[in-house]
Amino acid sequence: MALLDAATGTKIILDSLDMYVFELAGISGLVNRRNRKVATVVTDRMRVADSLARQLHTLGLERRRQQEPSLNEYVQKNYSESKRPGGKEKKNPNGH
Repeated sequence: MALLDAATGTKIILDSLDMYVFELAGISGLVNRRNRKVATVVTDRMRVADSLARQLHTLGLERRRQQEPSLNEYVQKNYSESKRPGGKEKKNPNGH
């Protein structure tokens, strides 16, 4: 359980760093123009991201793609006759 708590904390820190990095990129950029080096926070962020990846790997968690339904399955599920109120298609008041 301690490893899961650590991974959760690391994810929160990573999200916070991401927000800061994106804000910094919009304001002044991520590269110091004088010495042409990337901002230290970027390398720190990479270290935290790597740490999170190791923690998740240790936990045995892998990113898996969610199984998306086919178009036919989606239409059947969301637009079938039984989904409409009264179970019947509404008719146009003009008779069309």
